[in-house]
Amino acid sequence: SDALSYAFNDITVDESEKLPISKDETCSVESCGIDYFDTLEKEEDELKYNQQTCANKEIMTFPGYFMLEGLKTHYQQLNFAFRHEDGDICMDLEDTVQICSTYRPHYHEFSSHFAARFIDSIKRVVFVGGGDSMMLHEILKYSSLEKVVGLELDQTVVRKSFKYFRTQAHFDDSRVEWWFGDATKSLLLLPKDYWGSFDLVIVDLSETVMAFSVTEELDVFDALALLLNPGGVMVKN
Repeated sequence: SDALSYAFNDITVDESEKLPISKDETCSVESCGIDYFDTLEKEEDELKYNQQTCANKEIMTFPGYFMLEGLKTHYQQLNFAFRHEDGDICMDLEDTVQICSTYRPHYHEFSSHFAARFIDSIKRVVFVGGGDSMMLHEILKYSSLEKVVGLELDQTVVRKSFKYFRTQAHFDDSRVEWWFGDATKSLLLLPKDYWGSFDLVIVDLSETVMAFSVTEELDVFDALALLLNPGGVMVKN
């Protein structure tokens, strides 16, 4: 209470010290004798909000690679680059590297098989955004598999991955089902018996896409979670 009293007394001016104010005059610093209000003048913001929080610009340049092909699909800019040194091939979408062939043991093998360890029998799997077919390759290793569904925006990614990564989309396998196009629309078209029936859902999407709305109540992540059966597992990149 003492602190508040001192603060109040410090900013309170004796009535006799105030300057007279006419009816037409607006109270100001000069007229009221009060100087603790902000003048509300415009101030330039010197903060640079578009700076990268991580110093990763250099590692994303991929020196030593040369362009194999660059093309504009119906959805995005798609590029493939190659390195002679070890034969590594990288794919980027809109100048953001998505995957390299050397990443497969660290990314696709780990994310699929580690999650599968928590499931007694892998029968039904959904993967989202895996147009390079590398995740599909790992899932097909399970002999118990009955159905695997891939939700991929751009069919060109699948076909070009076959060309450069030599990955198979397995269109001829009756267990494999691809749904191409916007996942927020595809999810609404899935058969009713798909919901709550999958053992494993593997998500390979950016946080931006995950936040897109499927319905007024559900975003992409919420909708994908509803595909899981009671003992199912979801893994997000």
